[in-house]
Order: sequence, then structure tokens, then C-alpha cells
Amino acid sequence: MEMKLNTILAASLTECKILNNEEIEAEVKKIIAEVGATSMKEMGKVMGTASKQLAGKADGRVISEIVKKLLA
Repeated sequence: MEMKLNTILAASLTECKILNNEEIEAEVKKIIAEVGATSMKEMGKVMGTASKQLAGKADGRVISEIVKKLLA
């Protein structure tokens, strides 16, 4: 039983990998291209998509900072 639980936990942790800032920035760049955002006026659109796609993988504050940087 304990061995099976450890296997399940290990698999779950692998799926929930936390991204580093470079990985988050790469994902946000893709999202910006997908939604066609070109200015800060479209930050909400980018954040909505990014928050969904990066849920559990990145902190919202970090995502926001990166989106602001890229749309500035």
C-alpha cells in the first residue's frame, strides 16, 4: 500500500512541475501571440489565458510581472 501511494505521489509531483521564470516567459510569449495582444490594454486577455494554462505551475504575481514586461 505504501509503495503504491509513493508511486502515485511521485507521478502527481511530476505533472505539477513549477516553472522557472524563463519557462514562464516562454509560455507567456506563446499566449501573447495566440491572443494577438500588442499593448497593455490587452493585459486582461493575456492574464486570463495565462492563468488558466499555467495554473499550478506558476505564481500569478510572477505571471503578471512577465506579462507587463512583455506588453510594455
